[in-house]
Amino acid sequence: MLKMKRWQTVFGAFFMGTALYAAEAAIAEEASSYTVKQRAVTTQSDQAATGGRYGDRSTRLVGSHAQNIPALEASGGVRPGISALRGNSDGLSSPPHQIGYGRELPAAMKVDALAGLSWQKQTDGSITALQRVRSEGAVGLRLGMRIAPEFNGELRFAPAGNPADAIGPFTRRDWEGMAVYWSPLVESDDMLIEIRMSDGKMPPEGSIGFSDVSHIYELPGAAWSNGSGNSFSNVYPSTLSCNNEAACAKTEAEKKAVKATAQMTFSDSSGSYVCTGTLIADQKQSGTPYFYTAYHCISDATMARTLETRWNYQYPSCAGGSGKPSGTIVLSGGADYLQGDYNNDHSLLRLRGTPPADAVFLGWSTNPLDSYDPVVEVHHPQGDVKKISWGAAANPPTISTNVSGEYHTNLWKVILTDGVIQGGSSGSGLLSCSSTDCKLIGGLFGGDSSGCSGNMVGVYSKFSVAYPALSPWLGESGGSVSPVLKVAKTATYAGDGMSSVQISIQRTNGTSSGSTVQYATNAGTAQPGIDFTVTSGVLNWSAGQTEKTITVPLLSATRANADKYFDFVLTNPSGATVDVANGKTRITLLAAGATTANRIFKWAEATFPQLLAPTAQTQTAGDIFYRYYSGTKNYLGIQKSEVLFLGAGQGEIMDLGPLDNWMPQVIQAGY
Repeated sequence: MLKMKRWQTVFGAFFMGTALYAAEAAIAEEASSYTVKQRAVTTQSDQAATGGRYGDRSTRLVGSHAQNIPALEASGGVRPGISALRGNSDGLSSPPHQIGYGRELPAAMKVDALAGLSWQKQTDGSITALQRVRSEGAVGLRLGMRIAPEFNGELRFAPAGNPADAIGPFTRRDWEGMAVYWSPLVESDDMLIEIRMSDGKMPPEGSIGFSDVSHIYELPGAAWSNGSGNSFSNVYPSTLSCNNEAACAKTEAEKKAVKATAQMTFSDSSGSYVCTGTLIADQKQSGTPYFYTAYHCISDATMARTLETRWNYQYPSCAGGSGKPSGTIVLSGGADYLQGDYNNDHSLLRLRGTPPADAVFLGWSTNPLDSYDPVVEVHHPQGDVKKISWGAAANPPTISTNVSGEYHTNLWKVILTDGVIQGGSSGSGLLSCSSTDCKLIGGLFGGDSSGCSGNMVGVYSKFSVAYPALSPWLGESGGSVSPVLKVAKTATYAGDGMSSVQISIQRTNGTSSGSTVQYATNAGTAQPGIDFTVTSGVLNWSAGQTEKTITVPLLSATRANADKYFDFVLTNPSGATVDVANGKTRITLLAAGATTANRIFKWAEATFPQLLAPTAQTQTAGDIFYRYYSGTKNYLGIQKSEVLFLGAGQGEIMDLGPLDNWMPQVIQAGY
């Protein structure tokens, strides 16, 4: 009998990794602006802005074997025309500004982008290989990649014509938990991707696949000029001439607000877009990089992880300038999505990298805005260099609006009298300024299309409406921070033979005091007392505790011929809040072994035909379901809740991990 062996690094070819609207605060809350004097940098991935355009991300790619590498050519996709803005009869619109569109690479690259690469040994003991992706006519590229959790290498990205201008290294922290990881934007139509294995060991086959390319036709901060190229100037072809340069800020308070504002670039399979966001303070002045923007720009965790921010992207003179401004710092690494609201059009993110040392954490206020109160806005119209606009609250200062059939209520209305807003300005902060400090009171939802012909109407989210939902992160009255409770996984899968599931509940964002929360199992298609044991109770957290585990017994060792599910839910917290998106987990009891095994076999065969061919019939040996692939002489098997692999000529069966790791990909693929 073959000996079973559990590998800590599993065989990566098979696992591709994967409010109700609050009322306005009755009592005003606020925080003051500040600059972090000293910031501890704990990991290399957090050092994205400590020096140079990319800080420590800017490193030399090994380009000695960069010549004569054939390019993978992107195809398909259509550059969008000048589309109509999402709007209504009042002329209000709220679009992010699109700068790129999606294209595809050869199908084989989706499965295994490592196949056939030439690896070279480096003097430090590492090995490196290069891939090359091209999308003819692009001014920049972002590459979507599917990276298996067990891939433990580094990635760097560079223009093919200048390998020394590399961005990286990027490591597991950058793509952990992402179905698709998006590379930084490389300003070229021809990109080199370096894969580096520091331990000198070859990565698992299929552990990297290329999913999509974002063909950038307009660089952030540069507008397309007559369809023939990019033109940098102080007045861009698509940026209105009545914009004011950020250097025109009139007071020290406004100058601080300028340093809190960044241009945003984010991507998905449809393309790439730009908006504007604001770095904001918490009441404890912890230095945590909270970032306020519009929900219609970023509304979920997937898009947030693709975020790049550009800081100090501005001309030093009020008269403007030409060319790319010096001193710009690009912060890669994405952000964590914390909370958002469609109706109020706000999102709160937490940047995963460290902002520049001179960045200002802007204060905020829930004070009401009265008619004719003066306001300021700092923004990046069309992704252009930073601009500043002035105006005053309308009379009345609140508006409800129907945009493209979608109703939004209780927003701020502002009349801009000096400067304008455009697509790409979306999400920028609405500011109430004194002589010493500006405070964020909202973020840009949309505006009218009057251009430079007259005063412009701007419509904004209300920070006072957002604040109750944001207070767990930004702090409550007196500066206290409320802990946040969440389940570690929102989906759990139990296979045959499993007698229980363990659910981890985590407490973050301040653990200096105690908390409690109720938990309970709620029946779905799985029946309490037959499929699982009803489980409920109260979790008590003492100061300093961050994680607890609850065990839910499962009653039927062998499942039915169809999946069943029940939910585990957190409710009624005290001394904490429950994370809106992660306050429960769904436990799926997978169908009888042969049924589930066949789903996995079919998915694996379709996904990795180079390893599992030709397709085979399912066989059994005791409690193991397996298939033998005569073309490759490999075996794939399922035993209870574990996935097994036996490669041609191998003497040991490899345990590839539990079904729980596999099923999200299998289900997402429709099996």
